[in-house]
Amino acid sequence: MLPTHQPAVAANTTGMRYVTLQVPWASVHALAEEGAGGPAGSLRFESTAPVSAALERAYASTAAYIYSQLLTSETTELHALLAQTMTGLAAAAMLETFPNTTMTAARLPGPGWVTPASVRRAAAFIDEHAGQPVTVADIAAAAGVTPRALRFAFRRRYDITPAQYQRQVRLERAHLELLSAGPRDGVTIAGIARKWGWASPSRFAAAYRQRFRADPGQALRT
Repeated sequence: MLPTHQPAVAANTTGMRYVTLQVPWASVHALAEEGAGGPAGSLRFESTAPVSAALERAYASTAAYIYSQLLTSETTELHALLAQTMTGLAAAAMLETFPNTTMTAARLPGPGWVTPASVRRAAAFIDEHAGQPVTVADIAAAAGVTPRALRFAFRRRYDITPAQYQRQVRLERAHLELLSAGPRDGVTIAGIARKWGWASPSRFAAAYRQRFRADPGQALRT
């Protein structure tokens, strides 16, 4: 919760370990706009004190998880989609943990009407850019609507959010890549998972089993 352009001083750090988690403000603002509907520039954090002890622990766990996946695991290459996933986790944790204007907004504006054609444009944009770290704001801009309106429209049409739809598309691409891999290609499930935005191979496998009713290893062996 400290601006990167300002120095930070900590006293009596002997025997203590720190993890510094830097999150782009643009990502936090975009997520706030998508959820609360207000202009991204209106977001303000009102305190650095967590709203509860439970959320403070959850925030620390999120930071530790990101650290373990990116710095202490066997990951040797940081794919763009994996970086996007980790950034989204950190931004969401910040908005949930520290008091900010999305928690105290007196009234949320209506999402507005989104035509079926706009939803189709958004879905096509997701399909065409599945391997790129596009955000919900990018998708909404391509469809000519606001992020919050797009979220409501996707829920009406697909019963999922645009981000969840994007996740499904990437899972389909990972599935096709596993099926097309040859025995001498050196392809691994962990490598495919990271490429398509999953930091944890076990979570990728769980999502894969839920979608395809099979283990990803079966696709890789066929």
